[in-house]
Amino acid sequence: MVAIASFYVVFVVQKGNAETIMIQSVVAVGFTALAIAASRWNVWLLITGLAGHSLFDTGLGGLSTNSVPDLCARFCLANDLTMGIGLATPTLLVQIKPAR
Repeated sequence: MVAIASFYVVFVVQKGNAETIMIQSVVAVGFTALAIAASRWNVWLLITGLAGHSLFDTGLGGLSTNSVPDLCARFCLANDLTMGIGLATPTLLVQIKPAR
């Protein structure tokens, strides 16, 4: 997720203005904080972050301040949802233990 966050800053530096760079930098810091929290406390934060990122990119599509390439939103939607489901499945299976 840290790498994902850094891509936003790269995209916006290539195309954006100072205000957009600041906004995306704040989003990147938040995403990095979420990744650190997930690695320390709860994998569900990572799963939620990945799913949220795919929806975030999809929602950015119509914004005029969007600096993310068009293909990136579709790629992130497919990739992040797949990774989120891939992490959620074994996590759920471990948490749901049969009664003995």
